Amino acid sequence: MLEMRVAFGRNGHYGELIRKLNAVVKVNGIVFLHGGISPAVATMSCDAINTTVRRELATDIDKVRRRAASPASGHAKTGRFGIGVSL
Repeated sequence: MLEMRVAFGRNGHYGELIRKLNAVVKVNGIVFLHGGISPAVATMSCDAINTTVRRELATDIDKVRRRAASPASGHAKTGRFGIGVSL
């Protein structure tokens, strides 16, 4: 598990790769993303969501990990963006 956290971390190979990709894209009026989206961010633009996801995966990753691990937060397992990964 530690190796995965490092690989997907700020300076990890996969972490750097993922931050280069869009979490949400819109093609011909159809929105594509993995896992769905929560109502809390449904009104945000694709650019705003992508910017926020990149920021949280880069600079705020420790805060996101703590929030995802806390069942009391309401973000357990799915996170604010409906992302089903445990970071």
